[in-house]
Amino acid sequence: MLLFMGDRMNPATMEVRAVKMKDRQGHVTEFTGPMMQLMKSMWQGSVNMLVVAWQGQPQEDADAAAGHFSGCFKARTDASFGTWHSASTSWSHPAVPISGLVRSQGIDHPYTMELVAFGDGGATSELP
Repeated sequence: MLLFMGDRMNPATMEVRAVKMKDRQGHVTEFTGPMMQLMKSMWQGSVNMLVVAWQGQPQEDADAAAGHFSGCFKARTDASFGTWHSASTSWSHPAVPISGLVRSQGIDHPYTMELVAFGDGGATSELP
């Protein structure tokens, strides 16, 4: 997914500009034209999770495989993708690119997600 981040505090300024998906058999589908427009509403819930609005949130330290992060912002986050929805408590830090997410603990579903590594470069796509 190629995403224009716009103002990271306002989801209305973020835009999905291109999407390629690979199925289990390795076939790549690129979404274009009308299909891209139709799918944008489905992806908007995922894009909304990237909004960074930490003002007024309590702060506490958090540990993850990627290290110790002092002064993380702690908040309840609600995520959705299509018909799937989940609520969690998350710890985010401004040093972590894109979403800032360091750790997330499920509220309504038993899961834990944590940052294992991060950086400003080096990512490569598996898609052509």
